[in-house]
Amino acid sequence: MRRKRDHVGNESVNPYVVAMTGASGAAYGWRLIQELCTRGFPTFVLISEWAGRVLKEELGIELSSGHSAAKEDFLSFFPESRRSTLHLEDFRDLSSPLASGSFRVQGMIVAPCSMGTIAGISGGISDNLIERRADIMLKERGRLILVPRETPLSQIHLRNMLTLAQMGADIVPAMPGFYHRPKKVEDLVDFVVGKVLDLLQIPHDLYNLREKVEAGVRLTREEGLEAMTSFDLLTLGTLADTARKRISGDYVYFTSNVNINYSNICWVDCDFCAFSRLPGQDGAYQLSVEQVAERADKPWVNEVHIVGGLHPRLPITYYEEILKEIKRRRPDIYVQAFTAVEVDYFSKMSRLPVGEVLSRLSRAGLDGMPGGGAEILSERVRRELCPRKISSERWLEVIRIAHDRGIRTNATMLYGHIETAEERISHLLALRELQDRTFGFKSLVPLAFHHKNTNLARPHPTDGLDDLRVLAVSRLMLDNFPHIKALWTYIGPKMAQIALHFGADDLGGTLLEEKVVHEAGARTPSGLSRDYLERMIREAGRIPVHTNSSYQIPKDLVA
Repeated sequence: MRRKRDHVGNESVNPYVVAMTGASGAAYGWRLIQELCTRGFPTFVLISEWAGRVLKEELGIELSSGHSAAKEDFLSFFPESRRSTLHLEDFRDLSSPLASGSFRVQGMIVAPCSMGTIAGISGGISDNLIERRADIMLKERGRLILVPRETPLSQIHLRNMLTLAQMGADIVPAMPGFYHRPKKVEDLVDFVVGKVLDLLQIPHDLYNLREKVEAGVRLTREEGLEAMTSFDLLTLGTLADTARKRISGDYVYFTSNVNINYSNICWVDCDFCAFSRLPGQDGAYQLSVEQVAERADKPWVNEVHIVGGLHPRLPITYYEEILKEIKRRRPDIYVQAFTAVEVDYFSKMSRLPVGEVLSRLSRAGLDGMPGGGAEILSERVRRELCPRKISSERWLEVIRIAHDRGIRTNATMLYGHIETAEERISHLLALRELQDRTFGFKSLVPLAFHHKNTNLARPHPTDGLDDLRVLAVSRLMLDNFPHIKALWTYIGPKMAQIALHFGADDLGGTLLEEKVVHEAGARTPSGLSRDYLERMIREAGRIPVHTNSSYQIPKDLVA
């Protein structure tokens, strides 16, 4: 069969007939019509009298009497750009070109149909357009998909279904609970519509987002939730890659950095943390100012990342001296240090306003702040996992103050523990809203939760599907964030490389001496070389940019 292309580049625009045969057919039929028309498929609709009543009573779609008037009513529910692909027919019109076969179609969907309709098709009875057209489809070996609206009640019903299956029809049972236990009617409708579109080999999830993403239109909360719960990973990746390319082109950034944790002593004791120790506990440590500076003073390092626990006895001068000593030794190095949680704690311990703390740190040599401590910006999650940590509102406030003082920051999202999809989207929206006001965020860093050695038992770490989905949805929702970072230390080098096709444009860096995620059981390497990262990026079809968290592109790449 020769295939032709539609105006949006998809293969096979051969028209399909959607027949809504009775009262129960309206919900499925209406959804199928929407899905097919969205994709540009010429779609013929056959509506019975009872189906028309249900459209009016349940969906508020009232069709006027008379074929022309009814068609105008029907078309009014679709965008003008799609109306030319939609055709309305009366299922009683046996003189229709559809009934005679003079107007050929390549597929027909009867969704759902009664056992009487199945009997009529299997027996060759042609007292209405639906049965006559279906019979022609089978004889011409076209695609016929039947969605029974009821369980077969007798051997006769089963025999009729078997006959149609042997003739080449596809049967999609629509009985509640047949495939799963839906919580609401809409779940079952979505499920069966998805099954039908799968049979047609049509991508059915997220397609309605394509036009908005391609046009650069901001996604809503509802659309973000749809994406965050989607299993249509390939479509999701395609959309995220479109958004990535519009923002970053084909550049992928990485740094030659070292990760320094000045102390693991922390009184907060979060359930998801395997790194922290209480004062005096076995394994607790604190580095001196000189030890921190020595670890940063490597000739190949162009950035240092410094975070630690909330130590109950260290003064603010300790943190200032760390920054000063690093800058004394290496004035060229980019110092990204201290999360919003740490800065808030410094403020409390020193009894200084957050703004004054940040000003002192900035004068000492602070270039930017990491995005840690955000976890999930949900008070429910924070009450359960980190009740002693600052609130979501306070985290956002500290970050806003930093942005107001010209200190740019990252943001993180720790996912894969007890958070819901809704809370993930709320987290992203809170970041997006603050970015609209300050434009001080450089990147989002999604962090996959690792459970080993924590107080939060999990049967397994996050899977690859969720890792890629979170990265892709983050890129789609955060249209005002310049960068999305895929840290190979959290998801592994191979998955991070794939993430470059799912919205990410930053692999982090060499990250030697990383401890936080490895204490929680990560089995990724303790560091990667610059050559290795460059090769990863090139083999993914991207252009590597060796820089620091300022994201400045070297002059030799600008030309």
